[in-house]
Amino acid sequence: RNLVIGGDSKLGNRLAFHLHAPSTTRRELGNFEKPEIYYDLAKSSPNTLPQADVIYLCAAITQFRICEIDFDSYLVNVDANIRIAGHFKTSHIVYISSEAAQWNATAYGMQKRSCEQGLLATCGYDRLCVVRPNKIAPDTLDDLCDYLSRKGNMRAAGTFTWKSENVVQQQEAA
Repeated sequence: RNLVIGGDSKLGNRLAFHLHAPSTTRRELGNFEKPEIYYDLAKSSPNTLPQADVIYLCAAITQFRICEIDFDSYLVNVDANIRIAGHFKTSHIVYISSEAAQWNATAYGMQKRSCEQGLLATCGYDRLCVVRPNKIAPDTLDDLCDYLSRKGNMRAAGTFTWKSENVVQQQEAA
């Protein structure tokens, strides 16, 4: 059983479709073809979420500028994800971070890195998989979903980098 947190995003929506899994939304229910669960990262309790073997954390405020000026972005990007992982004590967590976590020069990068560290403290090494994609190109979105699905299925642990240009180079070589 899989659960995607953040089904409103392009990645979360596509990943939920790819996995045939329910996903969360903070928008009005009924707008999508897949099963969905109302969940607002800033306000909802993890108690309202269904049990899952693998939880994919895709929800985030991703605009760098908003993260710089909106203090609530930390609540969504860091605290809420850690709270979810802490609630599901036996689920494998796949956290979709960002290569910006390596920079820490922006509020967004700092939040991604803080979330990674908080998730590691909450989950330990054995049940946490962090994937740091670079900018996701629309034509490689399915490749990233496939990659994330494989990491979740094998209960991979550790930090992994995924680059869309590597996928494009592989496609061009074929």
